[in-house]
Amino acid sequence: MPIATWISNRLKEEEPVIEIESMGWVLSFDPSAVLAPGMFLALIVALLSGFPVAFCLGGIGVIFAFLGMLSGEIEPQFVTALPQ
Repeated sequence: MPIATWISNRLKEEEPVIEIESMGWVLSFDPSAVLAPGMFLALIVALLSGFPVAFCLGGIGVIFAFLGMLSGEIEPQFVTALPQ
């Protein structure tokens, strides 16, 4: 199955929520809620590692766009939208 088909099928499913039940309490966690802080921290780590700024911005953007598509936060057609 091509990756684009797999991603579009994944996006049609309902949003993933991790639920943990312990001692009568249920903790619900949406993994996509950590995308923005994770992107910021990954950018800081990449910049402090010594890579050029342009490569850090581009690479982190591509990685987190893919993670956003997998989590259902970003639709794939927004990633392919380029000005004409």
